Amino acid sequence: MLVVLLFCLLAESCMAKVSASLDALIDITGGKVNIHVLMALAAFASVFMGNPLEGGLLLAMFNLAHIAEEYFTSRSVVDVKELKENYPDFCSCFGSE
Repeated sequence: MLVVLLFCLLAESCMAKVSASLDALIDITGGKVNIHVLMALAAFASVFMGNPLEGGLLLAMFNLAHIAEEYFTSRSVVDVKELKENYPDFCSCFGSE
């Protein structure tokens, strides 16, 4: 059971830039409770309830979702910049109002 927990924490820290436990600890000491803190607490709670694999999978899936969110957000920023560059400066409206 301890080996599974260590493997899940190692996999989680490889995927993330900062370990979820360290990130959560920094946020808690700063008085902030956000989704990262709640996910880390949920993962550690599942470990204490006897399901370390579930906690590790929770952290892994959360980090994968975070990576995907950053990727797609960066792509959409580029698309918005391209749209702003390509819009016309003026328009001609014909018709009756």
